[in-house]
Amino acid sequence: MTPRLAVAGIAFDENGRALLARRGAPPKKGLWSVPGGKVELGESLVQACAREMREETGLEVEVGPRVAIVERIQRDGDEIRYHYVIFDYLVSITGGQAQAASDAAEIGWFSLDQVRDLATTEGLIEVLQTAQEQHLTR
Repeated sequence: MTPRLAVAGIAFDENGRALLARRGAPPKKGLWSVPGGKVELGESLVQACAREMREETGLEVEVGPRVAIVERIQRDGDEIRYHYVIFDYLVSITGGQAQAASDAAEIGWFSLDQVRDLATTEGLIEVLQTAQEQHLTR
């Protein structure tokens, strides 16, 4: 087993709310996070981010700057169950209609204050704060 590459897209609406997806499949099923998924063989990180946003949210996006790189490692004793290296990108919505699809159980727009009250993946608030700072300076 080797680490797997994944991507996620961070979108904000005109009110500064972030688009989140509640995960409908493992790992972290039921938790809120930014939409994303695995990079396919032969696909660039940017292409993967655009595809995952389309598949999970129905939205077409322009992929902007990288916001963060996070790792998710799940251990079961001495055994490693998974190891993801996730590239988070700021994205701008260019088309489509927001709706949960693929392995997103639901999607929604949330202010950072609202995100604090949700069951989220580890470190999400910090990544969203960094993304929001980048978004506001664009």
